Amino acid sequence: MHEATVTIVKKYPPDAGKKMWKLVADTGEKFLAFPTEANAFQEGVRCTFNYTSSDFQGRTFHTVKGAPRMVPGALIKVSSPGDVIVPTLKPHGADPRQIFVCAIVKEWVPKIPIGETTTLISAIQSAIDAYDQTFGGKPAPEFNDSLNIDGS
Repeated sequence: MHEATVTIVKKYPPDAGKKMWKLVADTGEKFLAFPTEANAFQEGVRCTFNYTSSDFQGRTFHTVKGAPRMVPGALIKVSSPGDVIVPTLKPHGADPRQIFVCAIVKEWVPKIPIGETTTLISAIQSAIDAYDQTFGGKPAPEFNDSLNIDGS
């Protein structure tokens, strides 16, 4: 098993009928990765990972083994000359809205009867609306006091 510390320059999805992603490093090396491992890599991010090498028909193939580890405090050069960024990783590309909605719905799902897809869809939409009204800058709907709680 070998270890590499590189910046991933480009990710290519599997070719038709294939399973492995192709990762191109700043050193020019190419690595193959299964989808579960390839999802953890981001273009422009410097990381360290383990890989194995094998020869087939006169070519050497490097296969990623396990998830990458961020290089602490590494600055990464991006495609524009002179630009430098600090890496930020989003788990599997999930955005904050998606994480919020999944967390809320996870709490509600055990309370929804099996087969009640309309209720589940309503719960998801309610969670989306709650996020948008709280963090998304959308105004809350007009309050309608149709219950007349105060007795007036």
